[in-house]
Amino acid sequence: MVSDYDDIVESQEDKGEVNAGPERVLNLVSLVGITYFCVSGGPFGSEVAVSTAPPLYVLLGFLLVPFLWGVPMSLMTAELSCAFNQGGGCITWSNYAFGDLVSSQVGWYSWLSNMVDLCLYPKMFSQYLLNITGTPNKYVFLTNYLIQMGVVWGVTALNISGVELVGIATTIFGVIVFLPFVLMVILAFMHGKVDPRVWIESKFQGQNQWGLLLSTIIWSFSGYDSTGQLAAEVKNPAKTYPAGMFLATILAIITYLLPIMVGMCIDKDYVNWQVGEWQTISQLIGGNWLSIMISISGIVSGLGLFTSLSCNAGRNLAAQAKNGFIPTKLATLHKTKMTPYFTLIINSIVVSVFLVLPFDQLLELDVVLYTFTLFIDYIVWAKLKWKHPELERTYKIPGGKLAYLWIVPPIALCVFNFVVCQTSTKIYGVSAAALGLVIALIRYLVRRFILKENVHSDESKKLIT
Repeated sequence: MVSDYDDIVESQEDKGEVNAGPERVLNLVSLVGITYFCVSGGPFGSEVAVSTAPPLYVLLGFLLVPFLWGVPMSLMTAELSCAFNQGGGCITWSNYAFGDLVSSQVGWYSWLSNMVDLCLYPKMFSQYLLNITGTPNKYVFLTNYLIQMGVVWGVTALNISGVELVGIATTIFGVIVFLPFVLMVILAFMHGKVDPRVWIESKFQGQNQWGLLLSTIIWSFSGYDSTGQLAAEVKNPAKTYPAGMFLATILAIITYLLPIMVGMCIDKDYVNWQVGEWQTISQLIGGNWLSIMISISGIVSGLGLFTSLSCNAGRNLAAQAKNGFIPTKLATLHKTKMTPYFTLIINSIVVSVFLVLPFDQLLELDVVLYTFTLFIDYIVWAKLKWKHPELERTYKIPGGKLAYLWIVPPIALCVFNFVVCQTSTKIYGVSAAALGLVIALIRYLVRRFILKENVHSDESKKLIT
């Protein structure tokens, strides 16, 4: 099916509609900006973790789990993105390692996860905006939906305009998100409101919720793998990817740890911490002006998260089209901007429809589907390292043969996360996986018996450059 996509590109080139492919326009700063919003986007949502366990264990979690979960993911992304000098990310990697069936399932899991994720951030944007402006109760739903639709289609236009603009925008968003929390931390220390003894408290008024604590931290450091979709558009990937993953990880750790450490000293009613706690804490530290800045930070965070994820999700769907999992014409690039505009628009249509739905249980499904994808990603990396040493890797995970040990903790966490999730979520996750297999079977039968294609031919290795 790769040849179908090549025919499209050649046809467009003959007509003068496109170049050979997207240009490498993302530098280190832009990659860090996009990765930061794929992984973190600010400490919003981390408040829930504080309500689950004593301060000592919460802080240890945010300090240690990134090295057991986020760092292996970032190292894997850097190595595979450099080995496969093109976009497609996990779909391209799994196709080369295992072929169409596994690749199609990875694409299916990651696309579903992306769609659920994308629905959350416009809601976050509108909620923080209405917290500042206010709106009559009878118009809340309509106002929220119109704001969310504006975010969806405004960001879609930005993404179609080019990945270079996305990189610049997310870098600016990152500064806006980061600055109010820097001020909050500085003011707390200047006013003598920080008591380090709080950080080593091991007693807790409420009931420990270790599963929720772990899942919150895991989700707070997820998303590195999605930047593999941009491999064809990154300048000097051998140097840019490792450095970008490292810097984004450091920024993410600081983003969570410092505000939480300060916040614990200000509001010691840990059991009742919830989403939105940062407005309360900033109010106590700096007054109304700082609280408003934090609210603006929340608005921009939602915008940045949606922008980054939408950028990568569009390329995810385009990669599936290149592999023939969906109609190959959907992988067509914009004539001048070289962006996958068809898939960006399709994703936005899906998100626009699902914005009206509640997402409490879908959130857990999102995590399960994401861990399905990651589990396969790590197996793909291990097989490629073992079976395909001939691949030119301009960057390798350090450790030589011991590098396999890097993936043991995240795989264990993937399994643990599935075990501890609710039974209903397990059912939905397994059902979604089964549906993906059914779709793959139908596609196989159509290609084999209706289109009379030779589906046993091994074309996957044509994806490597």
